[in-house]
Order: sequence, then structure tokens, then C-alpha cells
Amino acid sequence: MVLVALAVTMADLHQSFGDGPATYAVGWGDPDRPAVTTAAALARQGVHTGYANYWIAYKTDLISGGRVALGVTGADPVRSVAIQRRVEWSGRPTWIFVPPGKVAPARAQFGDVAGPGGVFERAFLASLRRQRIGYKVLDAGPVQAVVPTRPPRPPAG
Repeated sequence: MVLVALAVTMADLHQSFGDGPATYAVGWGDPDRPAVTTAAALARQGVHTGYANYWIAYKTDLISGGRVALGVTGADPVRSVAIQRRVEWSGRPTWIFVPPGKVAPARAQFGDVAGPGGVFERAFLASLRRQRIGYKVLDAGPVQAVVPTRPPRPPAG
């Protein structure tokens, strides 16, 4: 009886959707692929410590296996004292932001797209210019890494 019900269900699925056992999972992929690409791009470009919002930091730390340690700033909760210390002691942490043109893919991958401590990239770059601190911007998939030439004063949230 169970086998008959299963056969009827499979036949109905195939007739309704054109999917059968051989094609059911054909379109599936790795949902973390953008985060894997981001972590690899950051590490490849020499970014090993930095600040990001809680969710970007969390997922990047996890995906990179510790090669990229991202802490938080502002009101975001510290989830790892060891990572936070590593970032603070690094001397020149990078700041991770989602540029305006990449909000949709970043939101799909990381959820929150605010910058570290709720500061967005435009305001952070303006703060660096006011402090006369040079910087470079690196592309890393759905995020950008801002690498200041020296540590800035903490931005206001």
C-alpha cells in the first residue's frame, strides 16, 4: 500500500512539475558560495583582521576557518573575546562594508547590510578624509574592504 502511494505521488510530481528522482536536485547549489568567495577574496588580498557588522563578521569568521577574523564595534554584541582581541591587537584592521550597488546580494547572503557599528561606508570614508588618513578599497564579492593606512579614531554610530 505504501509503495503504491509513493509511486502515485512520484508520478504526480513528475507530471505536475516535470521533476523526477533524477532531476529533483539538479538546480541545487551551495547557498554559502558568496560567503565562501568573500572570505577567500579577503584572505587573498591580505585582509586577515577587521571590523564588520555582527552577521557579516559571524559568517565570514565561520566560513574562513579563522583565516579572516572579523570583530564588531559599536553596540553589536561581541561573540568572541579572542577574535575581538585579535582584531584590536592587529594594529591596522580593515573595515568591511556593503556598497550600495550590492545590497541585494549581500542581504541574501548575510542578512544585515549595515556597516560596523551601524556606520555606512560613505560616512566612514568622510571620517577618514577629515582625519587625513589614506585608504584603499578592495572588492570582495558582495562586500568591500576599506584598508586605512593607519588606525582611525572610532567613528560615531
